[in-house]
Amino acid sequence: MLDVRSLGHSQQIENLTSAVLRLAAAVESMCEGLGVQPEPRYTLSVPEFVGEEEMARMLGIPRRTLADHRKQGRLPGCWVKNGRRIFWLPKATEDAWRQGVG
Repeated sequence: MLDVRSLGHSQQIENLTSAVLRLAAAVESMCEGLGVQPEPRYTLSVPEFVGEEEMARMLGIPRRTLADHRKQGRLPGCWVKNGRRIFWLPKATEDAWRQGVG
């Protein structure tokens, strides 16, 4: 290993440049076989969630009524609890509401 303190600034820069070029060549050789990745054959659909107040507004009922239905188990599979917050799946909730769950 060279003692960089004994080299001049120009020699240090040349050594650094050489090291960077060797690193770039190594990275390039590692990436040669990767090529272009094919597009996935599936798409992941993530459902949209809304808060309790927004869901109550969409159904045209008070938020407290919606919370009561949730606590009484009348809308199973329509909501998710994350910490202290409740998130609703609008399509599932509206479908269940139309079918007379509420």
